[in-house]
Amino acid sequence: MEVVITEVCAGQSTSIGETSWVDYWTVVYELRYENMPILGAGGSVSIGAGGTVVRFGAGWRNLTPGPEVEITVTPEDAMKELRSPFMSTPTKMIVEKIELGYWTKTILESQDQALPVYVFRGTAIFEDGDEMKFAYPVPATNLDYPPLYCY
Repeated sequence: MEVVITEVCAGQSTSIGETSWVDYWTVVYELRYENMPILGAGGSVSIGAGGTVVRFGAGWRNLTPGPEVEITVTPEDAMKELRSPFMSTPTKMIVEKIELGYWTKTILESQDQALPVYVFRGTAIFEDGDEMKFAYPVPATNLDYPPLYCY
């Protein structure tokens, strides 16, 4: 298992008049197993003045290796199943990376095994010009999958 930082951003900012400042920074991370991402496992930590942790969120599971599972879906077939993970439909979705990974439910839900997925990463562009990053899972096998969703 490996923790990989994926983003550092302003967690909260304050403005008074023309002066603004960052109250705390948020470090977003994902977990990887054998360099493959585990969607649903990861989180963020927010750090304030003097290195004080002001918020911590994690969704880690205790995972153990199980039997090997054959990948039966091609990346091309998985691409046909790619859907928008957003409430409003983007005008364009740019896929920047496709990689094999694992998908897990939230830690509040029971799950017997992490499921192999293709992770589509990219940028969605909306009619008003807004852009949002996404990481969307699509099944990589013909096993029975629960509904997959992003976090």
